[in-house]
Amino acid sequence: MMVATDRHIRTQIGSVLPVLLAMFVYALLLYGNQVAVTGPTILMFIAPVAYGVLLYLYYGVARLAFEQQTFWLWGGAVGAIGFCFILVGMSGVWTVLTGWSALFFGSVLAGRLTRMGKRPRTVVTISLIAVAIFTGAQLYPLWMQFGVAWDTNSSAMFQEIHKQLMTMGESQVRVEEFMESVKKILTVLFHLLPAITLMSALAQFMIGYLLFIRWIDRNHLSVPQYEPFHYWKMPFWLTAPFILLIIGRLMGGEAIQQFTDNGIAIVAFLYAIGGLALLQFGIRKARMSRLTRVMLYVLIIMAPMVSILAALTIGCLAVLAGFADSFADWRRIRLRELA
Repeated sequence: MMVATDRHIRTQIGSVLPVLLAMFVYALLLYGNQVAVTGPTILMFIAPVAYGVLLYLYYGVARLAFEQQTFWLWGGAVGAIGFCFILVGMSGVWTVLTGWSALFFGSVLAGRLTRMGKRPRTVVTISLIAVAIFTGAQLYPLWMQFGVAWDTNSSAMFQEIHKQLMTMGESQVRVEEFMESVKKILTVLFHLLPAITLMSALAQFMIGYLLFIRWIDRNHLSVPQYEPFHYWKMPFWLTAPFILLIIGRLMGGEAIQQFTDNGIAIVAFLYAIGGLALLQFGIRKARMSRLTRVMLYVLIIMAPMVSILAALTIGCLAVLAGFADSFADWRRIRLRELA
């Protein structure tokens, strides 16, 4: 009996310890430069490592929540947050609390709701809302600061770029055409800055969540109402806020249009997830080889680096497929749910 208990404790610690260690590593990567001198080369190395650790934490925290490791979970959270305050002091309290809240609330909701037998579409929707709320609260002051800086410095920045191009011997016509394109691109990026930054955080959560459900599949865990990714679809009720946002975009003023444009981009991101699930279903139905599937996904991931037009085309097709799929039932999901 004692041997079985010791083995259980070792197994428990073995599954918990890497997640706890990752919490403190992530805190150090985020705020270690506050207490140590780091050069630009080191910072370039830290950013992708911190990104990878965060993906692992989204997976690991959801797993601990699923396994009901409550003591270790919240003990690690308090310890990691306290470590952050040691590094940055109380001046960064808002950034620390909102950032870690996005991680913990999103992941814990994902793990607990999955264990309760909620469907992945429900789990994902609720968890993404939690991540979006806390990430938005964290980034709101930065959005405001960036808006002020843009209004103050954008004209001078464009003039400096124009001046530099003219000194390089470019013709007046080509410089004007280039500057017009730059202004349009940067204006759109500024206009959609909240959605772009939020979608980056939501994408990080989604990757971690997919790793989590992959762990469930790999371990053949029995979860009520659980469905694999290729059977996901966005709920029909998402159509209502989508339509309201479009109406607001058509009828509102400039401030309302910026809000609705960012809202439309985020809802489109959710529909794109449904579109990718539909693609995965088609790939499985076609019985493609693993190599073919890997090559296809690599092409999709690399598209933004090759051509903006190709990335926009793939994104729009995924959004349209996810939107149409919320009405249709091409995969006979309703019959599976009634079974």
